[in-house]
Amino acid sequence: MKLILIEDNPVTSMSLSLFFEDKNYQVLDELSYAEDIVASIEKQTEAANILIMDIMLKGKKNGLDAAEELRNRSINTPILFVSALTDSNTLNRISKISNCDYVTKPYDYEQLVTKMETMVGK
Repeated sequence: MKLILIEDNPVTSMSLSLFFEDKNYQVLDELSYAEDIVASIEKQTEAANILIMDIMLKGKKNGLDAAEELRNRSINTPILFVSALTDSNTLNRISKISNCDYVTKPYDYEQLVTKMETMVGK
């Protein structure tokens, strides 16, 4: 499985990246800013199967803004949000974005993998 990881916490990003590599998943890019996602997707020579994205990111946009922008650009790569946010406004916004799901931090790594594989049909 090929993925792009969007996480602003460097420790969390490194931990996830190492976990994914251990599972033989290929991390195509690691990003901290929502503003960098479209450019990263467009520059990839191989398409990502899924985006693993935090909601609270560095920069002016958050992960939800980025996901909405991707969908507006007809980029329909599955998105698995990984965040501690559980308020009704956040969950309502997520429910309106096509082809996405949500895992609450702190998360179980195996739960993360199960959701990812379900989303990409593996």
